[in-house]
Amino acid sequence: MNFIDMRTVVLEQACITLISALVAGLLFWHNRRRYKGIGLWMGAFLLQSTGIALLLLRGQIPDAVSIVFANVLNMSGFILLYAGFCRFWARPFSNRLNLAFFAVFVGIHGYFTFADPSLPIRSLNINFWIAVFFARCGWAVYSGAPEQLRPAARFPALAAAGFALVALARMGVILSGNACTDFFQSCPEDTFLFFLFQLLSALFTFGLFLMVNRRLLADTRADFEGRVEAQKALGGALKIARLGTWTWGVKSGRMNLSEEMRI
Repeated sequence: MNFIDMRTVVLEQACITLISALVAGLLFWHNRRRYKGIGLWMGAFLLQSTGIALLLLRGQIPDAVSIVFANVLNMSGFILLYAGFCRFWARPFSNRLNLAFFAVFVGIHGYFTFADPSLPIRSLNINFWIAVFFARCGWAVYSGAPEQLRPAARFPALAAAGFALVALARMGVILSGNACTDFFQSCPEDTFLFFLFQLLSALFTFGLFLMVNRRLLADTRADFEGRVEAQKALGGALKIARLGTWTWGVKSGRMNLSEEMRI
């Protein structure tokens, strides 16, 4: 028996993920020359939004597209998201490990779609990797941040940990035998957990927005303080060397001389 129309729930998730991609796109546009990795966040959210949209077409398009390819896009999004966080904080990461995880996921999903169709095992597969990659994302966000920016990184890291916990809870629902044989037939527990995914998606995106802006503010402040210190050092050096300076006011047409220039 349906608890709620799961197509509506999945459509909402696709829209939220698309909004996340738009927010990441704005962050990328304004910070593309300063920070690396944000473009990968945008790509990750776009892939996931597309994958979720394809899930909505299950039963209307071939299973190879609505099941396998759709979830391959989602998995690719997880990998891009993790890589984006590592690049954002200039943290090393292993592409080989990510590709190995990707190959295992695709192999399991393909086998239990065509050779031995099983929705519960496919659901276990996708939720397991959601838990793995969001746990890795949370750790990469928090541990990669400099000490002074850890408070800003804590919010998205906690949201990522929340994704991992909800994915594990969905695995528990499946293992308890409450899973349905139809993706769009929902039990109350699973639908509630899917709503938690939506809430976490919004919180996660908001956390990323705050984190980038707080890093930008901290870098701007550090740059300003560095220029002030450099100016003080230059002034001290000129004074010791007894070298003068002058400036020309374009609007006033006046020349301003330092004391050393007047000697």
